Amino acid sequence: MRIKFAVIAAAMALVFAAKPLVAHHSFSAEFDANKPFKMSGKVTKVEWMNPHTFFYIDVTDEKTKKVTNWAMEMGSPNGLMRQGWTRNSMKIGDVVSVEGSLAKDGSPTGNARVVELGGKRLFVKEIEEALAGGDIDLAVHSSKDMPAQLVDGLEVAAVLPRANPLDAVVLPANRATPVESLAALVSIVGQTPTFGTGSVRRVAQLKRLFPGARFEPIRGNLDTRLRKLDDGQNDALVLAAAGLHRLGFAERISFALPVEGCVPSPGQGIIAVEIRGADGATRAAVEPVNDTAAAAALAAERELVAALGGGCQTPIGALASAVDGDGLEIVAAVIALDGTRIVRATARGLRHEAKDLGRRAAEQLLAQGADAILAEARRAQGHADARQPRGTDD
Repeated sequence: MRIKFAVIAAAMALVFAAKPLVAHHSFSAEFDANKPFKMSGKVTKVEWMNPHTFFYIDVTDEKTKKVTNWAMEMGSPNGLMRQGWTRNSMKIGDVVSVEGSLAKDGSPTGNARVVELGGKRLFVKEIEEALAGGDIDLAVHSSKDMPAQLVDGLEVAAVLPRANPLDAVVLPANRATPVESLAALVSIVGQTPTFGTGSVRRVAQLKRLFPGARFEPIRGNLDTRLRKLDDGQNDALVLAAAGLHRLGFAERISFALPVEGCVPSPGQGIIAVEIRGADGATRAAVEPVNDTAAAAALAAERELVAALGGGCQTPIGALASAVDGDGLEIVAAVIALDGTRIVRATARGLRHEAKDLGRRAAEQLLAQGADAILAEARRAQGHADARQPRGTDD
């Protein structure tokens, strides 16, 4: 068995594989199955930062023979490491095969935002397949990247202590200052700021706090996003506080959005260890690193998402927290994409009742019309995949 237990205990987000998970640098996407395409070409440039691979390829359309240079982004820094990527995983001259489909406007979906490529499932699918197939013994994920329904035979065996689960506001370097309250943040960015975020959950809730705000997706690794912010492309970024801490940018956090203003993504801040359910030896190996409080919180939040039928880029927020010793409280919200409607739920119970707690909170939300809000959100986005995870960006 190839498990480097000491590295797991140190909370490094890695997958230990018997062979590379992305041996041929092939990937696929699905958006409009009626317009499939297949392209291939050579890598012309590779940028690896912090550590993040952003590469350029000259792609030849096999039908038209037209050559186009694409800029491709392969995951967040943590996601790349979890897939076993290193600085040398892709080199100039490597041949890349791209299979997918065309967007409704006729453009390749490789140029679309992450949500239009199936969201976080692209960063998890290959790992789950390797795990289910026995190529690896365990996978370590950012839990909000995981699908609400795991692949048959796989399960979460352990989770690490939860990092800060809140969403964080990052201001440009020349205006960066600790912010004490939402009112103070408004005084800094004004009533009509431009926020950089691609999360529909964040956008929906921020629209309620900043009705005059504009929201723009921001691409690239964290270094690139911060550089764009500091160059004046946005008034602020909204990112997961946990990711900023893990990547060494905690000092850039100006304000952590309170839960009552912006309920975090289910699973945000939790690292989860996934194994094959029948693998008792690996289960025993990872058991000592399991944090029971974080495990209970994750179970409640994931159960809520499953009960709501949540998928990638659906506006669901949920946060379960320890209360009164062995108690657990979950707060959750479902928000209309335009921010005009929101339904909320709160439920309390014991840790061992975590899944039941999540279901009860979901029932409260459904009773208030959450299903209609989510259906409308899915129609607006043009897709709904129940196996995709809730949650989005870094």
